[in-house]
Amino acid sequence: MLYKDKQWYQRRVRAKNPDIRKSIHCLEAILTLNPPARVEVRTRFQIAQLMWLHTKNIDHARDHLKKALSKVKDLTSMEELKLEITSLLASVYMAKHKNGEAVKLINNTIKLAINYQFWYCQMCFQLAKANMDLGNISAAVTTLAAGAEYAGRINAQNTRLLFSLS
Repeated sequence: MLYKDKQWYQRRVRAKNPDIRKSIHCLEAILTLNPPARVEVRTRFQIAQLMWLHTKNIDHARDHLKKALSKVKDLTSMEELKLEITSLLASVYMAKHKNGEAVKLINNTIKLAINYQFWYCQMCFQLAKANMDLGNISAAVTTLAAGAEYAGRINAQNTRLLFSLS
């Protein structure tokens, strides 16, 4: 790596821990090998997770998540990973105060989440928060009510209570 490139990379990542920076660099090196789509999706998701949790480079994490989400749509049997990517991307959008994009993203994916109890509830909470931040209180209340009804149906009383109290 050229000295100039190394400085650019270090400014881009700004990791608190040098091991995180090395991990991200290693994962990005995998992408240069043009791996199969499944490997690329998981690698991009891992890079985005590390950047989201350990750096201030949210835009770069968002870019990796968008690319992973576009690739995972074409793959079968990766629905749960698609939900995880969607949830993290929605969190990134909300952190950047782009709640409208988060609402649109979650609304497009929430039907898939109905078969995954954790992800459906997670997305209901995220959708409600994004709607509240947008000032759309009625949509937030409707989402929380749907979440409470779903939690009651799957006999998750503590989760139902969380939805009711939110």
